[in-house]
Amino acid sequence: VCHPDANRKLLNIARTGAGKTHFLRVLGTFVRGVILIDHPLLALTADQVLRFQEGTDRFGVIDAINGDNCTPAMIQKIVGFMDSLEKSTNRTLFLFVSPHKLAGTPSLLAALKHCAEARTLRVVAVDEAHLISTHASFRPEVRKLGEEFFRPIFDTAGWTPIAIAMTATMSQRNLRVYSEITHVDFKKESRYWPEADDFAQHYIRMSQRVTSSYASELDFIVETLNKSSNDVAFVFINSKMRSYKIVKSLEDKLDLAGIADNVIHLHGSL
Repeated sequence: VCHPDANRKLLNIARTGAGKTHFLRVLGTFVRGVILIDHPLLALTADQVLRFQEGTDRFGVIDAINGDNCTPAMIQKIVGFMDSLEKSTNRTLFLFVSPHKLAGTPSLLAALKHCAEARTLRVVAVDEAHLISTHASFRPEVRKLGEEFFRPIFDTAGWTPIAIAMTATMSQRNLRVYSEITHVDFKKESRYWPEADDFAQHYIRMSQRVTSSYASELDFIVETLNKSSNDVAFVFINSKMRSYKIVKSLEDKLDLAGIADNVIHLHGSL
């Protein structure tokens, strides 16, 4: 990703907990400058900012800021800091900000575009990237970001920041919409997984439909679980009352098979 002749774009599809954010932290620490992380899930952002703030200063000064928690005065300080950065900086600023906040803060948008021109905006990362595609139809700020931020930065033949999209699932359609909005087209060699349709639930090895006469299907599920201690089964049932019967039956079958794992029962009213 960092090599001067590289494509400088990476679509990083991996299951939750696989280390996507850790990769971004290591990359940002070494390239230095402004690392923008566009993250739509505010609760996760707060946790990640705390983790990024634990970074060592061995490779320079590292700051991590949650832009959604910043007052206008704090935003102005961030803008002033970004405007003062030079290409040779030894500082890394991880700036987390939601699409809504970024689209609604013109001074921040202008400062980031200035950093892109000065080549101090080193990485533009979108976490939970599939949400950019799914939110585009009903959240106007997503489309606004496409035209006012992503297009000026990435729809160019010149230098661009490293572009990273991270998520645990991405269909072909969502990937196409994402590229239309962000003007970032991921070539096949820039995809962490080989085929986009395989990204969605790539860790699920099989599926089994449970019909009204469910005894044999449950036997098959229990037999499969019995072969590997690492497998997890999800059984989706469209009737609340029927789900209680199936859970009880499944628990009995697991007990008989000597499988100690619990059955977690969730339904729509919980």
